[in-house]
Amino acid sequence: MLVVSAVAGGGVALVVAPRLFHQHLARAGETQPSTVRHVEEAFVSTGWVTLSMAALAALVVAVPLSWWVSRRVTRSLEAAGTAATVVARGRPAPLIDETHGPAEARAMATAFNSMSGQLAATEETRRRMLADLGHELRTPISTLQAHLEGLEDGVIPADAETFAVLQRQLDRLTRLTEDIRTVSLEDERIPLRRKQIDLAELARSVGELPREGAERIVVDTPQPQPVWVDPARIEQVLTNLLDNAVRHTGAGDTITVTVDGDDREVRLSVADTGDGIAAEQLPHVFERFYRTDAARDSAHGGSGIGLSISRSIAHAHGGSLTATSDGPGEGARFVLSLPRSP
Repeated sequence: MLVVSAVAGGGVALVVAPRLFHQHLARAGETQPSTVRHVEEAFVSTGWVTLSMAALAALVVAVPLSWWVSRRVTRSLEAAGTAATVVARGRPAPLIDETHGPAEARAMATAFNSMSGQLAATEETRRRMLADLGHELRTPISTLQAHLEGLEDGVIPADAETFAVLQRQLDRLTRLTEDIRTVSLEDERIPLRRKQIDLAELARSVGELPREGAERIVVDTPQPQPVWVDPARIEQVLTNLLDNAVRHTGAGDTITVTVDGDDREVRLSVADTGDGIAAEQLPHVFERFYRTDAARDSAHGGSGIGLSISRSIAHAHGGSLTATSDGPGEGARFVLSLPRSP
């Protein structure tokens, strides 16, 4: 490429320059043929020597520079290609250096590293989900198997208490099945049946339902807050938030439900004074099957998808669901924001 450019440039110069030089001599009044021929030959020879030296100097400078630039680009592409091959084989991708190479190569490295991080997080979530599912299935199945064998051997009496244990384990399996089904539908568009309701009244009715830990719940909704939503879906969100708050509070803690808003949106807040959330866990609380306390089972810590589903419902309404906490032991606050009208 460099040689072709040099030849093309030299050819153009040798064709154009003598004619222009001849015209300038004529304008200067030089008409002697021998003088004109001698001067033009001197110009051409000087031009040849000058162009040759310039081309040589350009090659000396351009060749190493071109090799250096192309090598930087090639190294970046080779690193990306190697990392992509690693990912294709199902292994974690190594990070690509984002500080070397041209701007485009650095941008590509940054994007690739971001993608690799997301893939690694997704894979970790998948592994944790499978481990959780295996654990959740093992516990009720083992209990059912033990009690059925005991009933068959006559060791366990077939009384109301035994059947209550069996029913609880079946309920856990049913709930887990429904959770898995809900997760499989979460990425699809959530159908909404909107109508205008008073969100404050809905919060009061849900907050007053009988549930374990209901004595900790305080509903503060002094003003009506009309909003166009799907009542069943929003009730599902509020129920998930309250159940989550109850699980992470104990005797002496309180759960406060408030509803307020402005001309554009309505905000429903569920705040508690319970366990709180660590700063490094806050970005993950809405991930599927994520639990801030991995030691809890589904009977005490939920299945880990309630908040994820709640956020999907909020997004389907054009709103948002956020979480804040000052840290462990400082409680947590979840805020559902919904537009006044669709």
